[in-house]
Amino acid sequence: MQTQRLNFGGSASEYFRIWIVNLLLSIVTLGIYSAWAKVRRKKYFYRNTTLDGHNFDYHANPVAILKGRLIAVPVLGLYIGSGYFSLTVQIVILVLIGLALPWLIVRSQIFNRRNTTYRNVRFDFAPRFRAAYRVVGTRLLLAAVTLGLAYPLFDYRLRDFIINNSSFGKTNFQFSGAAGRFFKVYYAVYLVSAIAYILAIFIIFIIVRLMSALQEQSGGSNPPIILLTFLFTILFLVLGLLVSAYVRARLANYVYSRTAIGDNTLSCTFRARDLAWIYISNVVAIVFSVGFLIPWATVRLTRYQLERIHLTIPESLGAFVGKSAHAESATGEELAEVFDIGFGL
Repeated sequence: MQTQRLNFGGSASEYFRIWIVNLLLSIVTLGIYSAWAKVRRKKYFYRNTTLDGHNFDYHANPVAILKGRLIAVPVLGLYIGSGYFSLTVQIVILVLIGLALPWLIVRSQIFNRRNTTYRNVRFDFAPRFRAAYRVVGTRLLLAAVTLGLAYPLFDYRLRDFIINNSSFGKTNFQFSGAAGRFFKVYYAVYLVSAIAYILAIFIIFIIVRLMSALQEQSGGSNPPIILLTFLFTILFLVLGLLVSAYVRARLANYVYSRTAIGDNTLSCTFRARDLAWIYISNVVAIVFSVGFLIPWATVRLTRYQLERIHLTIPESLGAFVGKSAHAESATGEELAEVFDIGFGL
């Protein structure tokens, strides 16, 4: 029995060079280069992620990604633009996008899995389109009808569907989690968030009243609307980051601990307070650097998340990889799909 940890060897300075070139070329080409930029970025992060001394790799064809974006961008533009002249048309487009979502999820999983390899063995995803509509479509509709109260069930069923249809070579992933944990995490967040927002708004209201009273005594004007907008923006941003960190940590730890690859088990040791600090400090660094610290923030968060994921193996990892390998090649044009939307573990 051995436990291996993911390691990330990338650096902010290396990724900055990739990021700045990708940004400039994407601007110059009016977004066309963004497909190549995505492949360069993912190759960098995958190749710098190692398990037992061997790195992952990414083999996507940028042209396939560009084709997907040439379809997606006009649809998104049509949806946004239709809101200015016809609410009915916008609703129809939104419904059509919703109907296509389960299909898009499956296609994106196939694309991303089949273009990812470890030790020349590719990952895979079962093309179960009917199951996607039954599992994802109905739960998403239920979440919308209940105004988000049933969203924990949608999140659970989506992760269950994605994990149980994923594989590494010939070895399937298995997820044994329960929906109850998702409801517990989300409902705790709903309750605490509601209380926190009410208290925060009350405190801001008191502050504004005090400022108004002081300014009236001194003959000044009322507090400027810009100040109030700034206070509310900071409030919602900080609380949003705290909620995101809590949900991410609790659910990631639970999902990974209930996920296995054959006889091998995964585990995760995220801490909500660590993620909250990283999220908040990253946002502050990005804002005050006018965006130039995005590479540093990205590498920092990636390293934290990857290096707290572990794989426990009852045998040698080499033997497991050998038994999981497919006979066919891990790359090739037959693996190229169109859509690369991200729906991860």
